[in-house]
Amino acid sequence: MKDMIVRAYITLLDADPAIWRRIELPAGFTLKHLHDVIQTVMGWYDGHLHHFQIGGMLYGEPSPEDDLHDRELLNERKFKLASLANDGERAFEYVYDYGDNWRCTVVLEALTAADPGVTYPRLVSGARHGPPEDVGGPWGYIDFLDAIADPKHERCAELTEWSGGDFDPDRFDIDEINRALAQLSPRKSTRRKSAKPAATE
Repeated sequence: MKDMIVRAYITLLDADPAIWRRIELPAGFTLKHLHDVIQTVMGWYDGHLHHFQIGGMLYGEPSPEDDLHDRELLNERKFKLASLANDGERAFEYVYDYGDNWRCTVVLEALTAADPGVTYPRLVSGARHGPPEDVGGPWGYIDFLDAIADPKHERCAELTEWSGGDFDPDRFDIDEINRALAQLSPRKSTRRKSAKPAATE
């Protein structure tokens, strides 16, 4: 699977208009890698718990807090996308931030040969800005957008400042996102050029 990639389609549920991403990532990536990629393409910061639900089983980062949530998580680092794409569940759910309860559907569309000239993972297409962290989930996001769009809204100034002053729900910069994704590439070289030996007289 070294030279294979998985193409996946990710949709954020309860978002209208739709917020979606189509990505390509190495087939050898694990669910943990997929989590990192979703965080990046949605513009989130991985500050909350998450899990994948696949065929009735939960996969994530096992934690002592699991007992508090009455759940058992299988280790997402041990489950590769190639296994799912070959003979597993091709459609499953990703849940992030149990307070805001962001839910995404993930559909593995294809397992195909990688292009040697391309850096993976990469974002192929998508639409709309991901919602800000801690905005209150899908319904809080609707209220947030209403507030920042109306200068007369009682919370307009507060929420505009909270979101950095320039939040545009329609903004989607594929090049910017791909630059961030490049940091997750297994092909990213960590080698440094050897220092030239000091000149001798």
